[in-house]
Amino acid sequence: MTIKRLFQGAEMDLFPDTLPTNIEETQAEIQPSELTKRVMGFCNLDLLLDAKPVTTGNFTLSVKAFTGNIPQQLIAFSKAAKSLTHSVGVHFFEYDYMIERFWNTPRKYLKMLKRFQVVFSPDYSVSYDVPDVVNEWNIFRNYASACIMQLQGIDVIPNIPVCLPRLYDKVFDPLERGGIYVISNVRAHANYFTRHEWYRFVREAVRRLNPKALLIYGNKMTVSDVQAYYFDNDNLIRLRNGKK
Repeated sequence: MTIKRLFQGAEMDLFPDTLPTNIEETQAEIQPSELTKRVMGFCNLDLLLDAKPVTTGNFTLSVKAFTGNIPQQLIAFSKAAKSLTHSVGVHFFEYDYMIERFWNTPRKYLKMLKRFQVVFSPDYSVSYDVPDVVNEWNIFRNYASACIMQLQGIDVIPNIPVCLPRLYDKVFDPLERGGIYVISNVRAHANYFTRHEWYRFVREAVRRLNPKALLIYGNKMTVSDVQAYYFDNDNLIRLRNGKK
């Protein structure tokens, strides 16, 4: 029996005479399966979809620019829960294992973060020496976390993860132009290549985003064509004070 003969006449069972003409309305009526719900929860899409429903299978993140007041002091996310001072900014420039908890259970920390003046969006690692697919996942997590915070009314300064030119579109396209952004240079001092690529990235950020200001977290590295503010790396401050 040939394949053609095997399925002859089955098309009427597989495809009804009257197919829906409005695909978007039909998709809106479909309730997500339990598997879909689990996947959405794993990706934290359930915290994003209320503001922007997905009916076509495509989803585009859009991170709002920050135009408010720049904080004078910062505190690390891992120390924020026990902090008695809230008139400061919270940053996520820590090892990934120390900030992974926010992505795993964001609802647990949103109320706490609301108490602070402003929050630098998370900094899940984007590295030169790992596969692009890993970097793209972390870029998504950085920006999805920023969107989740913004939807909850938290003032967020978007952190722009430094990357190689082939990922520039992934990094810059979701960001609203003309605001204040933060860039870390903690990894820029490893060697000549990382330093060169950091400056190259900053020049591209200035060209594409036309920022009102850039906040540089780490050692002071002078940049041109933009107003820059500098914040010391917590680890360097601790070492200067003789603490391990």
